[in-house]
Amino acid sequence: MSTILTEQEQNRIHAGLLNNQDPTAFLNAYDFLLDVLCDIIQHKYSNQPYEDCEDSVVEALQNYFQHPAQYDPAKASLITYLQMAADGDMRNLITKQKRREKHETISLDDDEQFDVADRLAGGNIDQQSESVEEQVERLLAMPRIESLLADLKPQDRQILMLIADRERDTGIFAEVLGIAHLGTEEQRKIVKREKDRLLKSLRRNISRDELGS
Repeated sequence: MSTILTEQEQNRIHAGLLNNQDPTAFLNAYDFLLDVLCDIIQHKYSNQPYEDCEDSVVEALQNYFQHPAQYDPAKASLITYLQMAADGDMRNLITKQKRREKHETISLDDDEQFDVADRLAGGNIDQQSESVEEQVERLLAMPRIESLLADLKPQDRQILMLIADRERDTGIFAEVLGIAHLGTEEQRKIVKREKDRLLKSLRRNISRDELGS
């Protein structure tokens, strides 16, 4: 195959996939598209492993192969469309990695897990020396936290994730809580109240979960 794909060749690939008429052109061009797109993504995310870049490109190609009608040739070339899709997949992957690293479970034995949960629930950890963000991060590192988070309302989970990400903009919390129409001072009071409520609820539920296990 040539070192480039002409607009005509890209259109032929797309036409062949629509309504599953003839996927041959796409399958023949798959390796070429993979190499070209991997080079582009790897260049942009040079600090990321090549395997991650390749995974993002493969996901973009597979999604396009399964749903070719989502691509509109009038808006961009096929190469550009696939590049944008792979870029989005790569950014999502990086976000997940950062969140996983931040919330990686602390390795504690059973006695230590119970002790930490008990002290948190009882308020014996010096919370005055910890920020709300630090307290939430500590709680999110507790064992079986995922099952507890799953029981929360989506809005509450989103608030906790914003706290863990150390978001300080009251306006962003206000948008999640649906109070953006209120005055700044009123927003600040409600956001603080919701943070305190979630923190207390999380500590209480962790303690109950540890005692019941």
